[in-house]
Formats: sequence, C-alpha cells, structure tokens
Amino acid sequence: NGADINSLNFNKVEQFISKVNSVKRFSLPNNPMDALEKLKMIQKGIPTNAAMILFSKENLFYNVHIGRFKTPSTIIADKMISGNLYDVLEESMQTIIGHLKFAFEITGKTTQHTEIPEYPLDAIREAIINALIHRNYQSPTDIQIKIFDQSVNFFNPSGLYGDITEEELKTDSYSASTRNKQIAEAFYLTNDIEKYGSGFIRIRKAISDYPTMKFEFRNTGYGFFSEFSYTKQRINSQPATVEET
Repeated sequence: NGADINSLNFNKVEQFISKVNSVKRFSLPNNPMDALEKLKMIQKGIPTNAAMILFSKENLFYNVHIGRFKTPSTIIADKMISGNLYDVLEESMQTIIGHLKFAFEITGKTTQHTEIPEYPLDAIREAIINALIHRNYQSPTDIQIKIFDQSVNFFNPSGLYGDITEEELKTDSYSASTRNKQIAEAFYLTNDIEKYGSGFIRIRKAISDYPTMKFEFRNTGYGFFSEFSYTKQRINSQPATVEET
C-alpha cells in the first residue's frame, strides 16, 4: 500500500533488464519504466506487488530464516535474510553453501582436486527458488531453512496452489501452477527457472548422482515442507551405485 514509482530501486531494474536481454528469452527496452510497463509490472503509474517484491528500494522484510542445527533444539548458527528477491536468492544460496561439507577428490593425474558438495547445488538452488516464487506474500511467516548434519529442510508458508497434488509432483508430467505469476515470469526471463513447473523434475535429476540421497516433501494447510537427506556422503566425482555404498 502507498507504493509509487519512487519506491523502486531502478539500479536493480536495470540489472534485471541486462540479464533478461543477455538470456534472450525476451527483449526488454533499456529504459526501466518502459521495461516494467511492457511486463505489466507498472499499471496506471503504480508498481504491482510483484514489482515491489522484486525491486523495492526499501526492505519489505519478506524474510528467509536460515539455521544450522546440531539437533532439533541445538542451533549452531542463525541468519535472517531479506531484501530484493534476486539478492535474497543469492545471499541465501551462499549462506547455505557456507554450512555444507565438501569432499575433495584427488585422482593422482594432476595436482588439482575436485570439490564434491554435500548436496547437489543445483537442487538446493531450485528448492530456494521454489519457496520464493510460490510463497504466500500475505503471510507474515518466514521461509525457514534448517541445515542438519545429514539433511536440510525447507518450510514455505504456503500450501500447494491450485489443483496440483503431492502425488502429481512425484511424476514428470504435472502441470504448472503458480499464485505469483509475475514473479515466476521474471525468474523465467532471467533463466533462473527453466520453465514453469519443472523445478521438482530438475531436483530429481540433480540428486540422481547422489546414490543415497532422498528428496521428500509434504503439503499441509499452513505450509509446504521439503527435505534433502542422505545416509552416506558422496565422495567421488563418479558416484558409486547404491549397492556399492
């Protein structure tokens, strides 16, 4: 409420335009106002809710709360992240990476080593993006990410949107559905999502190289939970089969 054109950070809009035009899924004019009007993110001279969430000059405090836990009641580190949505994505990603374990593989052929993250980073990024795009921005509840020794879980204060079910999400043929269409379109245009509704498919593909890893989720009336977990950490660039582990 009360937002106007001066509420937007036009440096962030210009960065967005540059990224969209470099990806070439869509062409935007270089002028920020013209670009936002083309995307219908400015209507009758007023920025839409999506424009504010993506590019607000002031912090709107839609938080992502990340914690590193030793046990469910013992927290080691804690961070609250908020701001423009693209900045929130990158800072959340870097915060999680900072708490992950990495295996270092030396083949003997060279002095260089290969870093193998505890979880596939593409899958972690997809989970963050999924929470940001699909959350209910009318809810005061934060997105919550909890990192444990052998699991990381995500809570999004929004249940599934539309008619999609948990069982459909386990398949590779579910139909896309989003409550925040302009935000989803923005992330598509910057190539941060491949196409609408493909996130869980990409997550399953990413964890396929991690033999003991599971990706599980459940929907409730007050939010959506998802979790990555494993029994043995992957330590080889060519992962062993489940039987070998």
